[in-house]
Amino acid sequence: MIRNLPPLFWKITPLVIAGMFIVSGLGLIIFGSVTYNKTVNEEEDVLGFIEAGFKTGSTLTISVGVIDFFIGLFGLGVALLNARWLHKVYSGFLIFMLLGNLITFYTLTTSANEELREITNLLKDAVQNLYGNNTRNDGQEFTDLVNKLMSETPCCGFSGNEKENIFLKTSWHENIKTKFSTINLPDQCCTTHSDKCREATDIADARNAGHVHPTDCINELYKDYGRELFAVFVEVTLSTIMQILSGVYTVLLLMYGPETKE
Repeated sequence: MIRNLPPLFWKITPLVIAGMFIVSGLGLIIFGSVTYNKTVNEEEDVLGFIEAGFKTGSTLTISVGVIDFFIGLFGLGVALLNARWLHKVYSGFLIFMLLGNLITFYTLTTSANEELREITNLLKDAVQNLYGNNTRNDGQEFTDLVNKLMSETPCCGFSGNEKENIFLKTSWHENIKTKFSTINLPDQCCTTHSDKCREATDIADARNAGHVHPTDCINELYKDYGRELFAVFVEVTLSTIMQILSGVYTVLLLMYGPETKE
């Protein structure tokens, strides 16, 4: 049955597969680059880093895109030259790239955990040092950003722990307790503007009672990070499927297709 396929099938199919790889690769490279360029150095600009999000997904998206693009270029050359030895080299190249996908997935899972720990510590330090700190030029901007995030998400806190009130360790609390000694939480943490929220001494109890937003903002950010990692996982999986299909086609061509040049 396979031997009876028309010659046009054997000519068109590799071109279509190569084109899919090239288009997919370029798309991923462009998308990953745009996302990565929005990410700034977290050591120099905490504000920009929080707004931009995480960079691991962008880096891996670009990596998958580069792999797909070069597979497409190589496949296009093999299809046009139609030399038997090139088809064999291409098969080996696909196997090598499959191993690359496995390494990419391993990097994804291992680097993610480390990055999460770094981000948690970074954000906790930033909130403690910058939130409500009017002695620094970026203090007010940072405070406004955090307040906006807590109001719009909604969420409360930046410690990754729903039971910890990180605001008690900030300049904001130092400043406000000189005027209102009972205030422990900013208004943006509250589900309603009530003293049961602002004056809560136990943030966990206030969350359970519904006075404070139920989740910590870092945990909310991690949800976005999880979606980003899932998107990269899908990209790697689809790339792997395309590589397997291309490899299967190449093997069938060598076994049952029309004669190729040596």
